[in-house]
Amino acid sequence: GSESWLRDHIDEYGPYTIQTYDGVSDAFLDVQAGRCDGAVTDAPGVDWYVKDFPDTLKRAMVLGEAYRVGFAFRPGDPLIETFTATIREMKKDGFIGETYKKYYGVLPPETSSAFNIYETPYVPDK
Repeated sequence: GSESWLRDHIDEYGPYTIQTYDGVSDAFLDVQAGRCDGAVTDAPGVDWYVKDFPDTLKRAMVLGEAYRVGFAFRPGDPLIETFTATIREMKKDGFIGETYKKYYGVLPPETSSAFNIYETPYVPDK
């Protein structure tokens, strides 16, 4: 996750010291207390926490690939086509982005799955 990404990109964004935590709340508490400069986790996790502490925390940037959300269906399920069309419409009209903003306090990145319409299904490596 975040620690692996930080290790892989230290030459690009470092130097920095990586401190690991049992939970993201502990990392945010250390940022608020001044024990570290920042914390890295998935964007929704940052946005969820930051919305409650706007005077002491802010999302600085989104690093790496945009957050993706997936849904699983049995092969050939007739619901796949209707579900996919509905999700695409909700992305196009901004409903998913606005719903994210309602709960997280900010719009998700424009490159995120809240707006990006994928033309081919994701099939994991076997």
